[in-house]
Parts: sequence; C-alpha cells; structure tokens
Amino acid sequence: MKHILTKIAGTLALVTCLSSGILASQPDTLDAALVNYLAEKQKEGKSKTFYDIGEYYSGKRAYDQAISYYQKAVDAAIRAKDMAQAAEATYAMAKAYARINEYEKSNEQYLTYLNLRGDDLSPKRRALVLAKIGKNHEVMGAFEEAYKYLMEAMNIQESINDTKGLLSTLYELGTLFFYQKNYTEALSYYQRVLEFAQKSGNQRSVYSCLDAIGGTYQRLGDIDQAASYGLQAYELAKAMQYKGGVAYSAHNLGALYLQKKEYDRALRFFEEALRLKKEMGNLHGQIGTITATAAVYIALDQPENAIPILEEARDIALRIDARNQLLEVYKILAQAYHDAKKPGQAYETLNRLISVKDSVFNENMVAKMQEIKTNYELQKKEAQIALLQKEGEIDTLYVSIALGSGVFLLIVIILLFRQNRAQLRTNALLEEKNRAIYEANEKIARQNRKLESSNEELKQFAYVASHDLKEPLRMIGSYTSLLKRRYVSHLDETANEFMDFVVDGVKRMENLLNDLLTYSRVNSRELELEKVNTEMTLSVVLNTLRQTIEEQNAEVRVNFKNLPEVRASKTHLNQLFQNLISNALKFKGQNPPVVEVDCRREGNEYIFWVKDNGIGISAENLEKIFEMFRRLHSKQAYEGSGIGLATCKKIVEKHGGRIWVESEVGKGSTFYFTIPIPETTDVLKADLLEETRAN
Repeated sequence: MKHILTKIAGTLALVTCLSSGILASQPDTLDAALVNYLAEKQKEGKSKTFYDIGEYYSGKRAYDQAISYYQKAVDAAIRAKDMAQAAEATYAMAKAYARINEYEKSNEQYLTYLNLRGDDLSPKRRALVLAKIGKNHEVMGAFEEAYKYLMEAMNIQESINDTKGLLSTLYELGTLFFYQKNYTEALSYYQRVLEFAQKSGNQRSVYSCLDAIGGTYQRLGDIDQAASYGLQAYELAKAMQYKGGVAYSAHNLGALYLQKKEYDRALRFFEEALRLKKEMGNLHGQIGTITATAAVYIALDQPENAIPILEEARDIALRIDARNQLLEVYKILAQAYHDAKKPGQAYETLNRLISVKDSVFNENMVAKMQEIKTNYELQKKEAQIALLQKEGEIDTLYVSIALGSGVFLLIVIILLFRQNRAQLRTNALLEEKNRAIYEANEKIARQNRKLESSNEELKQFAYVASHDLKEPLRMIGSYTSLLKRRYVSHLDETANEFMDFVVDGVKRMENLLNDLLTYSRVNSRELELEKVNTEMTLSVVLNTLRQTIEEQNAEVRVNFKNLPEVRASKTHLNQLFQNLISNALKFKGQNPPVVEVDCRREGNEYIFWVKDNGIGISAENLEKIFEMFRRLHSKQAYEGSGIGLATCKKIVEKHGGRIWVESEVGKGSTFYFTIPIPETTDVLKADLLEETRAN
C-alpha cells in the first residue's frame, strides 16, 4: 500500500511540474526531480515517463529536447524488452526530426519503427508510415525513392479500401511529379484525388485538389483552365469559411489575372488576400501579396501607388528578418523608384539589394574578400607612392607598361587566330562525321524496313500454311480410317500396321499444325489487354486438364491467395498456363506428378512460377528448350511438337515480360515468367477506354 501511494505522489508531482511550466524554464531542476522520481518507479515505468516528457516538449515545439527524451524512452523500453513502447517512441522521434527538417534522420526512425513493429503493424498504419517516408524523400529531392515508397503505400491503401489514406498518398504523388516539372502526370493524379474527394464529401481535400489543379494548369500555360479551377477553389473556401484557403486562392487568382493583364480583377483579389492575411497575422504572406500588388501598379504605370505599399513590405521583411523575400521587395521597389523619376532612391535601394543578396549567399566570404581587397589596395597605393618618389624612373615605367601591353595584345591576337583556325577544322570534321552517321542511319532504316516486311510475310505464310494444310490432312485421316474399318478383314497384318502408321502420322501432323497455328496467332496479332483475374484463369485451366490430372493421379497445388489481377490477354494467359502445367504433367518421373503454381510481386512486375517434381532438364539445354521444334526426348518417350515452350516464350515477350527455367536432372523443374505492372496512369487510361467501348 505504501509503495502504491509513493508512485501516485510521484506521478502527481511530475504532472504539477509539467502544468506549471517548470519544464520550459528550469530543465536542470526537472532532470534532478526526474532522477528522484524514477528511483521510486519500476524499470518498466521509465520509458512511458520519458515519452510523456518528450510529448510535452513536442507540444511546446522544442523538438531538440523532445528528441532527446524520446531516445531515452526508446533505450528504457528496449532494456525492459517492451518493443511496443520502443516502437511508439521511435515513431514520435521520426515526426520530431521531420519538424526540424532533418528528413534523413526522420526516415531512419520510421524504418526502425517498421522493423520494431514487424507483422504486428496494421496495413493501414504501415501505409501511413511508408507515405511519410516517401514525403520526406520528396522534400529532399530524392524523387525516385519518394515514388517507390508512395506507390507501395498506395497499393496497400487500395487493397484495404483506405479512402482517406489513399487521397493523401495520391495527392503527394501528384506533388512529386509537380516538383519534377512533369505537370501532365501531376495533373492526372490531382484529378484522380479530386474525383475520390468529391465522392467521399471531403471538402478540404476537394479544395486542395482544385487549387493544385489550377496551379498545374498555370505551369502548363493554360491560363483559362487555371483561372477556372482557381475560382472553384476560391468559392469553395468561402463556402467552408476557410479563411486561410480564401486568402491563398485569392492571391493565386490575382497572379493569374496579372498574367492575363486583367489588372482590375488582379487588384481586387490581391486586396482581399492582403486583408485576410493581415487578419490572420501572416506576415510572410503579406509580403508576398504586397509585392504582387505592386507589380500590378508598375504594369499600370502607376509607380506612385506601388512605392508606399512596397515600403510597408520592406519594413515587415526587415522586422522579421525575411531576407529572401526582402530581395524581391528591393528589386521591385528599385524599379518603382526608377519609374517615378527618383534616381537617388532607386540607386540606394539597388545598393541595399546587393548588400542583402551578398548576405544571403555568403556573408563570411564577402567580408573576407572585402578584407583582402582592402589590403591589396593599401599595398598597391604604397607601391605607387614608393615608385613616384623616384621621379627619374616614372618615364621608364610608362614605356615598360606600353611595351608590355603591346606584346600582350600581340600574343592575344595570335592565340585567337590559331584558336579560330582550329575551330574551323574541327567544325569541318564534325560536319563530315555527322553526314556519314546520317547516311549509315538511313541505310540501317532501309534494312530494318526490309526485315519487317520479310517478317510479316513469314508470319502470314506460317498462319496460312498451318491453317490451309489442316483440311487435306483431315481428309487423309478420315478416308484412311474409313478404309481400315471397311476392309480390315481383307487386309493382312502388315497392311493393317501400315494403316495404323498413317492414322498415327495424321494425328501427330494435326497436333503439329494446331501448335504451329497457335504460335502464328500469337506472333501475328496485336494483344488486346484487359483486366484478367489469374485466379479465375487457373481455375479454367485446371478444369480443362482435369482428366489428365486424374489419369496420372497428379496433385496440382495453386496458392490462389497470391494470384493477382493483371492487365493481359485472357486467351494468351490461359494458353501460357495450360502449356506449362501440361508439360509439368507430361514430363513426370517415377512418382505421381506434384505441380505447384504461385506468384509474388517484385518492383514493377509480378513473377509467376510453375514447379514440378519431374525428370528435370540438363544445364546445357536450359536455354535451348524455348527454341522452335526443339525436342529433348524421342516422340516414343514423350509426345509433343516442340512448339509449346516457344509459344510460351512468345506470349510472355508480347506482354513485355521474361521467361526462364531453373532445373536439375532428376529433381524437377521450375518455370518462371513475369508480367509487368503498368503505371497507374496507363491503368486509368485503359479503364476509361474499356468503359468507352462498353458504353
């Protein structure tokens, strides 16, 4: 009982310290009090206490101190083997690092958090953390890494229908492309977010998207569209009574109308934006809007109206030490003074602009250079005085300078002449090489056109030949079978055997033509890609092969939960799986066939595989088996035309994928193939095309 009262008293003492402001004003006293307090607590309680102090400092925006206590919380939790508490403190530390622009350290902590939580972390929270990592990479300018993490987050959010998280991630992807100046791609993401936001009724997200789309159209040079979306954002912000949004949109609209030279409308929007920013106390925003307003007055040739508001902006920038904005203010103010016929003030303002610019870029270097310059000037003056004291040497000095200058000028002229002549020779050589390259490229292009024409003719011939030969072959087979049935009693054993040879040959020839026809169809037609449920495709294939599976007492194991939806040709994908599974059943060993089918995602592609326990393939034949008519066994041992795997290879390559096999003689084979995952924008375009065709 006494121990419990001691803990309660200690907790109350700490809470009193937090609420009375001792943390902010007396950190040393707090640390001493904390040591005494922790002495009364069990080891498991230390981490939570450190975490609470970190949260307090974070709330006060004292992020460096917050990070220190979060780290103590992590250390204490790990000592206590409380991984959940260690993970939460790590997550808080990651957010604090991002607040102080330490994005690399922030990402390190987020990744540590993911490792600490492992499989216990919900998909929704995992996606949130991945999106935060992506956003940090975006701010650091590591766009490729940012895209990777944001896409991973988006895939998780889509799979669990996390609409809110998906909106945020898609918006960040749009912003990522915007920063890369890929405005068309950015626009597609923003418009997708807008559609989701409008359906979900999230007005704040709708506003953000409208404003972002307007800004993107402005970068694309479509000012009318930019203004249209900007006005929608402005009206929505007003309807929501979102003062910050109204001010931001009003400023953007003013900038658009300034660009369109509709100065009256630009002024009205800038005046509204400035009024709202003053009400909110947004000093940085006031400077930006005042500067833009002054640009309108200068465009109207009214510098006298621009000068007083620019002086106001200058005073604000000086007061809050906003030196980057001060540069822009001084630049426009100097122009206004010049236009108002005030050269003295214009000159003074330009000097201040140069001074601020120097201080912004490198104050120390400028000071050092000034010092060096001053010393140099002093030394130069002293040397000149010493020389002038020797009056007899002054004339000699002038003559030397004149001669030196003449020699120097002559050398310069010679060097320039030689350089010009060398440049002319170089240009002539480059022109000759470019002409030779152009002629070679033209020759290659002509050869390519001939090869393409020849390939098309061969494809057409293979298709026609395999198709047209089937009819006479069927006739031969039919009449041979008829002859055998009618005259079997009139023929001797040898003749009947010959008849069997003919029927068997016709059957094998028909199978060969069917396989050749399938191959030529794959080779000659353009793919019609659509959404294909591979789980459904495998079910259809297994049903088709059911009789063979039962006859061979085979076991086919398909990991249906891993099978994704892909964009592919449904017919070709069916043929691909059927060929691979048929081969796995055909080339069996001593034991009944066991076939496994599975899939995993790696980067921007899905990897499928079909594994068997059959006879295997030797290392020297692993590449050869995909060649046309390539057979590794006799027709008596295993039936087949030698075209099936070549067809598989052609199907996979037509989809932009790869196919290969891993095998060992006597230990079975595993056939792998990949199907690329299309970019999000490509999927959206394809979906729209399908909807258009359906309608």
